[in-house]
Amino acid sequence: MRLARLCFAIALVSLLGCGGSPNSGQSSLSNTGDDTNSDAPPAEATDEQKIRRAQLGTCGPMCERLVDCSVQDLRNNKSEAEIAEMQLEQLVPRAIDDCNAKCSGATISPRQIRVVQECVNGPEECKDYVTCLDKAQRGSE
Repeated sequence: MRLARLCFAIALVSLLGCGGSPNSGQSSLSNTGDDTNSDAPPAEATDEQKIRRAQLGTCGPMCERLVDCSVQDLRNNKSEAEIAEMQLEQLVPRAIDDCNAKCSGATISPRQIRVVQECVNGPEECKDYVTCLDKAQRGSE
């Protein structure tokens, strides 16, 4: 396990979705209702909206944990000087943001969302976490 693990964390998000949706980067949860009557009960969310909300709620924890695992791996395999040179305090937030952007823009199935949620709440060891996330890839059903 080397520096490539950080890149792997970002690449994994691409594997989950196998491409972005036609409106990548745009939320399908935009409010299309009439806001003139604020006392009206909220409209029932469609299945697509529910899936989108679940996806958005899953991306953040998954990305944070993937990047944390990458940093842990770096700390185990690099010297303090090499780590300092990498400027992790700047690299980590960018890696998390990039991962979140790719994940939220991807098309992820309900099965993949469930698997990722189970993984985020599952194995504590990074190796086991990544192995768990591998089950979310398309075609591993």
